[in-house]
Amino acid sequence: MKAFLLILILGALLLLSCKHEDSVDIKFTGKPIDEELPGLWVRNYSSRDMNNGITVWTDSIYFSETNSGYQRTYQFTGLKENNQFEYYSEKDTLSILIHQKVEKWVYSIRNDSLFMSSSLPLYSIYYAIRIYKKTN
Repeated sequence: MKAFLLILILGALLLLSCKHEDSVDIKFTGKPIDEELPGLWVRNYSSRDMNNGITVWTDSIYFSETNSGYQRTYQFTGLKENNQFEYYSEKDTLSILIHQKVEKWVYSIRNDSLFMSSSLPLYSIYYAIRIYKKTN
C-alpha cells in the first residue's frame, strides 16, 4: 500500500512539473535570406482520382524580404489552403516554420525556376520535389 501511494505521489509530481507549451518559440526574423528568393513563385499541376477524374491545382508561394511569407493552394479556381509561414535560408537549405513545425528543404534557383526537395518523413528513400516559376 505504501509503494502504491509513493508511486501515485511521484506520478502527480511528475505531471505537475511538466510544462505544456502550445506554441513553438522559434523566430526567424533577422536571419539570412537568399536575395533571389523574395517574390511570388507559382506551380501548376493536376491529380487523378480513383474514378479517373482530373483536378487542376495551382500552388503559389510568396517570400517577403522580412523572413515571412504565405502559401496559397487553389483547386481549380477556389482557394483550398492559405498558410502563413516564416523562413530563412543558409547555403542550399531553406528552413520554413509552418504549422508550428520547421520544414527543411534543399533548394536551388536557376533562371526563373525554384527547385525544392525534401525527404518524406515516413519513407526515407522517397523525396518530395517541387518546381516553381517566378512571376513578375
